[in-house]
Amino acid sequence: MRPTSLLRSSAHALTLNEPTRKVIVRGVPFHLSPAQLEADSPNIWTENARQSGFWYPLHVDRDPRLFEVVLNHLSGYDIFPLSERGFKTDQLSVTRNLEKDAEFYQLDRLRARVKEELGRLSAVSAEEEARSSDERPRRSEARRGGSREA
Repeated sequence: MRPTSLLRSSAHALTLNEPTRKVIVRGVPFHLSPAQLEADSPNIWTENARQSGFWYPLHVDRDPRLFEVVLNHLSGYDIFPLSERGFKTDQLSVTRNLEKDAEFYQLDRLRARVKEELGRLSAVSAEEEARSSDERPRRSEARRGGSREA
């Protein structure tokens, strides 16, 4: 492997000499490689570059912590299940917010993946709710001293 090459066998090949593009998310700069920008295209960045004919830093007022998840997606990583660490809300809310960001950034593959995850989370939530409602009558029976037989 050449010393200037990182992840040569990956679909997201990146070399140290490869130019990056700056995206500024709520004041936090991120640097994306062309491979990352093209990983889920067309998207907000590729369309802006195509329409204007050149790249300029894009400033967006979105959550930089969620953008780290977006960046991991663009790097080819599995991003689910999302960790609640660093987020101020539960996993379902974070995933819904990620769906909004996927729509904003026009990332169709990410949007599809988020919809799958929301379906999974909804099913898990429904199962937990069913279990919880099944346990409520048993707990109230236990407090009354068991069930009464006639």
